[in-house]
Amino acid sequence: MANVDVTENVTSITASGVDTDVTATTNTTTVVVDGNGEITLNQQATQIIETYTTTTVEIDENATQLSVVSPHYSSDIPFSTDVSVPHLSSFKSENTVNGITNSFSLGLTDTGADATGRLNVLGANAKLILDASKMDLDGGSLLQMYGTETKLFQSGNLLHIGSEFGQNAQDLGMRFKSYGSPFTGLFAIENLSIPNLSESLCPSIILEGRISTTTGATQEFMHIGIGGTTSGGYNTRYPIVINPLGFGVRLVYSTNSSFSGLQPIGADGSIDDNAHSLGMQYARWSTVYLASNPIVGSDESLKQDIESLDDAERKVAVACKGLLKKYRLRQSVEEKGDSARIHFGIVAQELQQAFNAEGLDPTRYALFCSDTAYEHEGNIYSQEEAPEEAVAVTRLSVRYEQLLAFIVASI
Repeated sequence: MANVDVTENVTSITASGVDTDVTATTNTTTVVVDGNGEITLNQQATQIIETYTTTTVEIDENATQLSVVSPHYSSDIPFSTDVSVPHLSSFKSENTVNGITNSFSLGLTDTGADATGRLNVLGANAKLILDASKMDLDGGSLLQMYGTETKLFQSGNLLHIGSEFGQNAQDLGMRFKSYGSPFTGLFAIENLSIPNLSESLCPSIILEGRISTTTGATQEFMHIGIGGTTSGGYNTRYPIVINPLGFGVRLVYSTNSSFSGLQPIGADGSIDDNAHSLGMQYARWSTVYLASNPIVGSDESLKQDIESLDDAERKVAVACKGLLKKYRLRQSVEEKGDSARIHFGIVAQELQQAFNAEGLDPTRYALFCSDTAYEHEGNIYSQEEAPEEAVAVTRLSVRYEQLLAFIVASI
């Protein structure tokens, strides 16, 4: 047995033997013990290294690191890697049965401007299991969790972040679940940004996606959040959904019905008047149900070059009156057979011929519409997006409110 006492300014001790008793009391910085040992550090010790497995360690004040190393792993030796606790402030067994610690308390503290309290579990198969009725993780800025899935429970609700698969095992990404009764909400997102006096957006959710299969570049595709001003009035704050490339909608409530409703906005959240369509020629809504007729802007301040119809236009209008017919829609007949209903209207190609017969260009008149898209393998594309193999497809249509006004003008 070797006994080593250190009392003044010794910076390194190495003791070897079957039983070793080391006491360091003043300014000791490193103690190395080979064998079964008992170590007591009372003041300035900064590091202890124990290389076998039977050890009793007491740390009272300023020790900053405890390292237990077992280079000879076997079933009798519980450690195969280092267990390191930098900036240790307390480590206490709370419940020990037959030499096995069932619970302990652990305290970490920073000891300087650059110090970091850290709990590491190292090794390919290492695990850290925390099981308690209450667990607080407070890093001041960030909580990181790694794995295929994470579940957080709060009362009856579950936040489940992990792999989600649908039919045929396709990867659906992640799912957020709530087990509460209806209208309890899935989760709450709070944006504490303070809006400016002018139009101000506070996106709470930003959705990104890749725009290239080769470069991996990403782009923001949707903002979901809050818009509005702090100046008061009907649009003080309201929900928004925006495509950052230049279009969105906002949901505005007002006691004045003229200012309440679903409104189109631009990328900056401001009103985008007369700039966007609802649907398109090749992506039409089948039916629109309204409580009253549509309102179309007709103020004189919106118009110019106001004139009466000339003789050629009157002749076309009279001809159009005779072109009104009854018909059934092909799609309705395919779906409903003989029960498909009869419609009244005009055939756009016949309307086009009526204008041509009087030497007029029908595309100059807003009652006649011609739209071209590009079709490839059952998909429809704009000219900019179309693959080289796409085929141009043109479809004609009519604005009936203008056609009927055109016919009435000839009477």
